[in-house]
Amino acid sequence: MKKQKLKLAIIYFFITCSFISLMAQTATKLSIADTRYLNTGPNGFSREVKAEFKTRGTIGVPGMGMFSGLLTIAPWAMMDNSGNKHHQLSFNDGGVFYRTGWPADSTWGTWSKLVIEDVNGKVGIGGDVEVNNGKLKVSGSSTLMGNVGIGTATPNTRLHITGNPGSLAYVTTTNGTVSESATILFQGGRGIVGYDGVFQGMRFSVSDASKSLIFTNSLSNGVGEIMRIKGNGNIGIGISNPLYKLDVAGKIQTNDELIVTRSNIDIGGTISLGNGAKTEPGQASVWRIYNMGGSYGNSLQFWAYDNIGCTTGGLCNNRFTIMDDGKVGIGTTTPDEMLTVNGKIHAKEVIVALTGPLADYVFEPDYRLKPLHEVEQFVRTNKHLPGIPSAAQVEEKGLSISEMQNKLLQKVEELTLYIIEQQKQIDQQNEKIRLLENR
Repeated sequence: MKKQKLKLAIIYFFITCSFISLMAQTATKLSIADTRYLNTGPNGFSREVKAEFKTRGTIGVPGMGMFSGLLTIAPWAMMDNSGNKHHQLSFNDGGVFYRTGWPADSTWGTWSKLVIEDVNGKVGIGGDVEVNNGKLKVSGSSTLMGNVGIGTATPNTRLHITGNPGSLAYVTTTNGTVSESATILFQGGRGIVGYDGVFQGMRFSVSDASKSLIFTNSLSNGVGEIMRIKGNGNIGIGISNPLYKLDVAGKIQTNDELIVTRSNIDIGGTISLGNGAKTEPGQASVWRIYNMGGSYGNSLQFWAYDNIGCTTGGLCNNRFTIMDDGKVGIGTTTPDEMLTVNGKIHAKEVIVALTGPLADYVFEPDYRLKPLHEVEQFVRTNKHLPGIPSAAQVEEKGLSISEMQNKLLQKVEELTLYIIEQQKQIDQQNEKIRLLENR
């Protein structure tokens, strides 16, 4: 719309000049009135073209220098808006500026700067903004007001870039040395420096030296680094040389799952817990938790490693295993019971639940207590008590604490019955002896 109005104003100007030239062949110039301190509104002109000498401050025009040439084109009568607007052009050291106003109004609209094309086809505004063959170049500190569109005629944000997939924007330094970084700066609503005197924005730059994209909260190079993305894809948070895809110097919190996965027949997802202070041989500087399968068995296993390494005789051992079926092994990777321990157990107390009735059934009236001669014959033949597993059986299958404790209780109770029976016999014999002695 502004371009159309500008073209219309220029057309009015040249038509009027041509008309004056035709009607008065002796007119060789347009007189300029020195009205430097007057700012006449649109309602002060009627059907005329007028040139004036002004101070820039009087008419409030942008640009440079103290003075300005002013050209007014008023194609319609004053106080009548039916013929559209009046137009003004201001010429000063900062460029050419344009504004309009309705014939019935006392004030003009806002000044706009004209885009000027030079003999080489370049269009510039004050030397800072230049358009050449469709390319825009900003070489100074000019401010582009409103939304700016690159690749789109309808930008809906302050900077709207659209185009084919690929490199939509390219930021580089002027000298091209590896010691310099191309930088993009984002600042908060309180400006670059906030109320507390601290930078309130975010800055990210590309370092050619380290091949990294660096995020900082400081305006100074190399200060306030928050995160870095290296060219190999490693990301460091709080660390400038990330060795892994995500390397964090600090705590990590999640309000959901931490998922670690790897598709491997033997070793799946792994969690490593390190302690750099454990440097001596045999000290586990790293503990690893593996989700294992294949030759290791379907299990969750805990392994300890020292700094010497597995291939050079260092600590490299399984310490704890939980099978997928719930069996737990300590010192073994093949537990055959719910808890299998390859080694000694030290405990203050062990409570074992019985799987059958307690041996108190020995005291029931219908319990058959083997005569001692049968017990003697069994022991001579089998070399162990009746109902007690042999040494060979214990060596092969182990010993059930619950079952053995109950069997031992059974033998103690049987032994008690034998003693009671023997005591009865002794008492009877003593009574017979007493009677014989009293005759």
